Amino acid sequence: MSVDAESIESLMQAITGLSFSEEEISKNYEKIPPYLRLYEVETAEKLRVVRTLPVVASNLGPSKVKDVLIPKIDELITAAINNGEDELLLEVCRQLGTFPHLMGSANNIVNLVPPLGRVLSSVEEVVVGEAAADALIKVVAELSSTLIETNCVPLIKTVFDDDLYCSSRRAGCRLIVPCYAKISSNDIRSELKSRLINAANQEEEILLVREAAVTQLGLLAQSASKDRAEILASLVTLSNDNHRDIRAASVRSLLDLVKLYGEKELESTVYPVLERYAEDSHRNTRQNFAAHIAEFQTVFNKIGKQLGPLFIRLWEDNEPEVRRASAKNLVAFADACSKDTLNSQLVPKLKEHLVNEHDDRVRREIIAETARLLTKIRKEDSTELVKTVVSLITESGSAGAKQAVFDHLKDILAVTPPADLKNTIIPSLMKLYSDQNWRVRLGVVKNLPELMSAVDEAQISGTLVPAYISWLKDSASEIRDSAAQALGRVVKDHKSLTDGIAKSASLAALATEGNYQFRKVWITCAVELMDKGAASCIPVLVPQLMKLSSDKVPNVRLAVVKALVRLATHFDANIIKKDIISPLVELSKDEDADVRFYAEEAVSKQIYNKHVKDAKPVPRSAAGGGGDAKSSSASSFGAASAASGSQKSSTSGSAAKPASPADKKAAATAGAGKSGGKDLKK
Repeated sequence: MSVDAESIESLMQAITGLSFSEEEISKNYEKIPPYLRLYEVETAEKLRVVRTLPVVASNLGPSKVKDVLIPKIDELITAAINNGEDELLLEVCRQLGTFPHLMGSANNIVNLVPPLGRVLSSVEEVVVGEAAADALIKVVAELSSTLIETNCVPLIKTVFDDDLYCSSRRAGCRLIVPCYAKISSNDIRSELKSRLINAANQEEEILLVREAAVTQLGLLAQSASKDRAEILASLVTLSNDNHRDIRAASVRSLLDLVKLYGEKELESTVYPVLERYAEDSHRNTRQNFAAHIAEFQTVFNKIGKQLGPLFIRLWEDNEPEVRRASAKNLVAFADACSKDTLNSQLVPKLKEHLVNEHDDRVRREIIAETARLLTKIRKEDSTELVKTVVSLITESGSAGAKQAVFDHLKDILAVTPPADLKNTIIPSLMKLYSDQNWRVRLGVVKNLPELMSAVDEAQISGTLVPAYISWLKDSASEIRDSAAQALGRVVKDHKSLTDGIAKSASLAALATEGNYQFRKVWITCAVELMDKGAASCIPVLVPQLMKLSSDKVPNVRLAVVKALVRLATHFDANIIKKDIISPLVELSKDEDADVRFYAEEAVSKQIYNKHVKDAKPVPRSAAGGGGDAKSSSASSFGAASAASGSQKSSTSGSAAKPASPADKKAAATAGAGKSGGKDLKK
């Protein structure tokens, strides 16, 4: 990013202003220009200045960054430390982490170590220390062995030897491995290794520091090939530590280490540790082991050792979080273990857990993993699992389990024979026709179209279509809209059903319902039928559609106009001239601005515009029923249905006139509340 010299100078002055000490401020307040008094502004303004540091650095060049910018940043860090501005220090460290590639040679980059080191050793806040460590790790990656030995190693010694904050030692643990990997001196490498192991093993040390040291041991082993035996022995000891967090932290480090080991150590040393993890007295350790057991199985495949019994033990744990961690790794473990373990141990237990698991979160994970596992197991097993999963829809009292099945129904259907779709799954779904939970009903509405390829047209017209028409009257708006779209999909694939649906008395009754939301749903459904179905339905639906053009509720008239815009290419000249153009011209003069806007857009289309001269005045009628439906976020479905068909504004006596189409949509669902779909209650 290129910035002019004047802007850079202004930014430099701003950075200078941030570094004034309280003493300098009190002595020289009148001499300090107002634009440099950034110590008086909000923290957000200071952060904005600090975030310009990379821009300044990229424009100054490596030499000036080292000689000019870094000293100013150093002053800024001093001022922030003295004033206790941790948020500012955090942002400075984050920005300095981007400097290595802007400073050219390693001799320039090494100048970042002192200011970052001061933050690391002087600030108690853990997050700030971690940010300083992150930046220093990026700096170390660009330095030579000599520069690390002369600049970074002394910093590590200071952090561990001086009586500093525990956050400093915690962050310092993360510096040891990057430095160890690049240093050539065996003595210094040995010293760094000893510091890390001692920090992990010392029971007198603060827990946060010990935990950080333990998590680094596995990474250290990747570089310390000669010291792996010592590190393994240390981790074996730590796996039996008195503190639960240390035992839990040792799991990941042990995994990193065993990936480097041969067969002998895996069988004799590591496997007993894994058994201890699976039986640990605290759930954190068991949960952490469950999250990584698939990776351990991949390692143990080298010696043909199966961890199936350990996995099942964790899967049957009395703590839901442990069972959940196991369930989330079911497919990964199935991929790692042998086919015999999968078929003889995991699959039978899977059927059992699908039925007997009582925790909804665990069961959702099991259902999700089962759907992904179906293609990896034997056909006879997958058929049984499908039946078990589908049975959850009707036999389980849990709405969460039903919803989980719907979330993964496509994967389940992909391996289900057509006969089972027709004889098992469709009847199971239809049993949930009027489930009390609206999300369950929504799952049925959205997933039934996936099954249409497995059923004949007679079953679609006799079972599915009536169900979808009834869902158009559901109390949840999302279900009504999904049902209308599903009918569009039905007629798209089975055009011969279009006329029957269009002439349905149940559907036609929606167009004259007292509640305006049902009239809107009828319009949505009519659009889907005319857009995707047979053209023969257009003469049936257009007259009623145009009657709604004079509805008392602006939202309904707006829906009519939008329908005309979308369907313009579907209408022939006779339909336009006979039924459409006159009401459309009247709508272009509507009292509602949004209705006029879309009506004018429709009239401007050539297919309508050429018939404008044939338009005749249309008297305004009380379409959609009499009276006014009251707009209230507390109104129920029964009250809204009993009320009349128009919508009045809750703040005035005139018809509702939202300022924009987006507001119009919000107004249309004002009576719905914001309950995620329960907008109308029976």
